[in-house]
This record gives sequence, C-alpha cells and structure tokens, in this order.
Amino acid sequence: MSSPLSMNNKPLLLYLNTRALPLERDAEIKAAEETGIDIFMAAPSLLPYEGYSFAHFLEAPVTRHAEAREIIIEHLQSTGIQVQGVVAWSEHQVELIAQLGTDLGLLSSTPDAVSNVRNKANTRRILDRIGSVNPKYAIIRDEESFKAGLEKVGVPCLLKPAGASGGRGIFKINSCEKALESFYQFREYCSPDRDEVYSYFNQEFLLEEQLKGSEHSVGGIVVDGEVIVLAITDKQIDFTVPIQYQNITPSLLPQETQNEVINIVRSAVKLAGINWCGFHMDFMVTSQGVKTLEMGGRLGGECINSHLIPLSTPTVNPYHAILQVVQGINPFSKTDYTGDATHRAGLRILLPPTTGRVRRIEGLDKVKQHPNTREFLQLRKPGDEVVLPSVKFYGYEIGFVIAQCGLEENIQAILDEIASLVTVEMEP
Repeated sequence: MSSPLSMNNKPLLLYLNTRALPLERDAEIKAAEETGIDIFMAAPSLLPYEGYSFAHFLEAPVTRHAEAREIIIEHLQSTGIQVQGVVAWSEHQVELIAQLGTDLGLLSSTPDAVSNVRNKANTRRILDRIGSVNPKYAIIRDEESFKAGLEKVGVPCLLKPAGASGGRGIFKINSCEKALESFYQFREYCSPDRDEVYSYFNQEFLLEEQLKGSEHSVGGIVVDGEVIVLAITDKQIDFTVPIQYQNITPSLLPQETQNEVINIVRSAVKLAGINWCGFHMDFMVTSQGVKTLEMGGRLGGECINSHLIPLSTPTVNPYHAILQVVQGINPFSKTDYTGDATHRAGLRILLPPTTGRVRRIEGLDKVKQHPNTREFLQLRKPGDEVVLPSVKFYGYEIGFVIAQCGLEENIQAILDEIASLVTVEMEP
C-alpha cells in the first residue's frame, strides 16, 4: 500500500468527484477538513469547485472508467504522489474505485463484488438466494424476452435500466395493450447520448412488478467484511411527477420490521461481497412483506448521510467514518446504530405546482428563519425554467430544506409547516 502522507503530513485521499447537490458537495469536502485529511480531487472539471482548496486537482472523466483510470494512474506514477485511500460519492464511480483499488493496492471492493450491486440484474440474482425479498421480476435483453417477461410479471409493472440510479429511466406499464409501445419508448429514452448513466450494463434491463406500500432506505458501511448499520430512513414520493420529496430519520417502522430489514441487509451485503465501502438498500414494506428495490455499494445520497444521520444521531457521522474506513481504520464500537438517535431529522424538497417558468417565489425568508430549519438550499429563482425529472435530473426542485426536532416531536408536521410557508407562482 502507498504511503499515507501528503506534503503536509496529512493522509491524502483520492476523491473521485463529489455529489452534484451543493449541500452534499460541501459536506463531503468539509468532512476531509474536519478529519484532518488532504484531498486529491479527480473530476471532469474544476468549475464546480471554484472557491474550494485541494492539495491536488486532476481533470479526469470519472464517468468514463477506462479513460479516467489511465489518466489517474499515469499522473500518480509520473508525479510520485501517493494516496492512502480512494473514495467515491456517487453511483458513477463505484466501479472505478474497485479498479483503482486493485491498481494501487488500496482497500476497496473487488470488481466482481461491485458488479453484484452496480448491475441491478445481478442484484436480483443475489437476492433470490435470501428468500422472498425480491418482487416478481424478469431480466430482459430484447423484444422477445420482454414479451415473455411480461407474461411472468404481469401489469402494472416497471421497466428499469440495469445501471442507472436515482430513479432515472424507469418506465411504468399500465396495460398489456400499450406494453410494447412503452418498451420501444424505454429503449429510445435510455440512451447514453441522454445520460452517461445509461451506458452501464445496457445489454440487459429489468421488468419488475409495481409494488404498493411504504418506501424506506437502510444505510451503513462495510469494514473488513463487517456490516455496520447506521440508520433506517422513511421516504415519501409524489408519484404524479414522479419525485421523491421527503426523507425522515430515525424510521417510525415497528421495531420488528426494522429488525427484519437489518437481517435482510446483512445477508445481502455479505452475499454481494462488497467491502471497505458505504452501502444503502432501498426497500418497500408491502402487504406481502418486505421487498427490496435496489442496493448500492456506496453511501446513499438525498442528504441522508451528509445531514440527516448526523443531525439525528450526533455520535455518528457517515462521511467522517467512510474517510477512515477507506484507510483501513474501523471507527465503530458496535454494528447497529439504529437505536441511538437523540433527535429526528428530515429533508423536504420544495416543489412547484407545475412545470414552466417561475414567476414568483414567496416565503423563503420565513423558511430560513423557522426555528427547526438547519439548512436551506434554493435551486430556482424567478425567471428560471422548471422541467420534469424525466427531462433533467434536478430540473424540477425549487429548494431543499433540512429540519431537526426532538424525538418526542412530530418531524412530519414540522416539515409540512415549513413547506406551507412557501408560495410558488408559475407563468401561465
């Protein structure tokens, strides 16, 4: 393994970009400063990082893995720069971490293990070994297998790309009569020309039954094969858009259900084989029991790890922890922190009434001044265009609010109250 020290005698970690949301980007960079670490940032452009200070910056197309891998390795070899660990924050770079970990002798998941969580078809195959946690599904490769899968899965059902994340590229099929039309639209939409995320594992995709129930996510970190569960989050989704607009932790699910979910996650993570990394698993509680939606080999987004877990469980900071874990340090004293929350924390996304151009926004000052508000980010202002998430990722949201309250208080009611302070008027 390479020397852990930078020129300032601090551990030097290779960051493969950050998440795009400024709230998360700030927290990811701040976490290095708070834990005494220098950053070697490899990213497609320096533009998003104006105003930040790094020990090193390298322009590299980290979503194009082969090209980025060559650029990063060549640069490290030619300069003699040594890094102690490598960390990625988004789905795009999970495979690249495994490759660079192998190249540089750093702690990471293996490429084979990463394939089990990055390729959603492989994830379903893995989860089949646990029991009845998968919904009805079929792995599709062409029109013929789609027709056969439709007979197996039935309608309503969902078409999903195997390598995407964040709900991108999911098409709903409501009737058999229009199923083939939806299939062709799905194939046309999920093009790498639209988004590089559709270039991953695009030889197969999933057809899954549409489940009904409440959505949740469990997140944690794997340290030397040991699964550390940090929190369970309750989610809310507006299916008319569709968009996930709220996260709350700790979960209000019955303890028996939470225990079942944790057992499922431990089994799934160990079967997948991922290691020295964050993880998340999204699931739904249905009338048929707990059903898994997806599993990821990195810390989840949506401000859960950057803000909600630290606000609800102050003794745990996932960002601080992952920066230690990739160096081979285990910062945990136990394997389950879901019962350690001292507060409730929630994220609410402020949404427009419709798409179009924003004419007027009122009430944002009241949101910022609300006693429970901890963070606020405005993404749209008057004159800006608002488009559906299917058109542009992060193209619909007006702003993000993060709130905190005591365990005995109702965080849902507080988020509703905060959201009610805002009026958004659109152009007719």
